[in-house]
Amino acid sequence: MQDLFTDLFAYQHHFNQAIGEQLGQAREELLTEALPLFAHLINAHHTWNARLLGHTPEVKVFEVHPLLRCLQMDRDNYANTLKAMAKYEFNRVIDYQTSKGEPFRNTVRDILFHIVNHSTHHRAQISTQLRQAGISPLATDYIFFRRKARLPHS
Repeated sequence: MQDLFTDLFAYQHHFNQAIGEQLGQAREELLTEALPLFAHLINAHHTWNARLLGHTPEVKVFEVHPLLRCLQMDRDNYANTLKAMAKYEFNRVIDYQTSKGEPFRNTVRDILFHIVNHSTHHRAQISTQLRQAGISPLATDYIFFRRKARLPHS
């Protein structure tokens, strides 16, 4: 499971950075629409990392940041997720509070899968916004990442 999640987060980080670069080249009106989604997926990942590592999140989930800050936060998120994966067993239960203060508990595995799934959802929304603006979105399917990396089959 460690190998799978390590690969999934490498995939996620790769395409977050690539979409961030693509957004950096987009017209200002597109960035006005897409940046809040991009910042949200980055902020949510940061928040989940904070929960996993027992820290207080430094940002709100819907806070909007400049694109360069989002890209740096993504690099930090990737490093912190790898730290959390090295620190905890995947079946460990994490107690946390939602942004509304509600207590919940989930396994590390469920939280990690949620981060990847949530980010994929919002990258797809950003791709739709790019396409509607006449910009060809990146092909961000996981299999394309695997092909490009020429990684061996697991």
